[in-house]
Amino acid sequence: MGYFLSLFPLSKSATETLLDVSETILIGGGLILTLGAVGEYLEEHGRLPRWLAWPRLVFIIMVVAGLLGEFLSDGGVFVFSRHLQTIADSEIAELTKENTAAKKELEATFMRTRPRMIFGNKELQAALAGKPKADVEILFKPEDEEAYTLGMQIRARLTDVGSGAGWTVSVFRPLRQSDALPDKQLTVLKYH
Repeated sequence: MGYFLSLFPLSKSATETLLDVSETILIGGGLILTLGAVGEYLEEHGRLPRWLAWPRLVFIIMVVAGLLGEFLSDGGVFVFSRHLQTIADSEIAELTKENTAAKKELEATFMRTRPRMIFGNKELQAALAGKPKADVEILFKPEDEEAYTLGMQIRARLTDVGSGAGWTVSVFRPLRQSDALPDKQLTVLKYH
């Protein structure tokens, strides 16, 4: 029956409606079957109320119709619930795909916009090992917390006893206009 639905693709709302109809027919078929079976039993034992004095054939038809209705509606419930599950699975797969793409984009955005950090102190120590020690000046962009933090990391990597390179930092301050080249204007962008 699944192949039947592939010939006539149904939307989610149409499938939900057909599932509801199938379940309603199932309940109705069960009620008709019960009424037919009880009527047939009471008619056979002569205990049928006067208002329900129908021929036995009517009760047999009710039983058969109830069974057919239940059989067909059970098939509908099976097919349409399976189709709804297929739709739900494809929606979940699409949402999972979108979620994965969004996570990758978020990670890429974070990597592009995060503050600069110095990792791998051992690599810096190895690169500076055996080199002459020097006195350095570290200047950073004024009013820029990220630039200040990066400058602090550089200073720590160069000067810390034991984990640093053993250098000295004689100047650690923000840039000033006097630090600019003679023909250049120092431009400080402020972000609010």
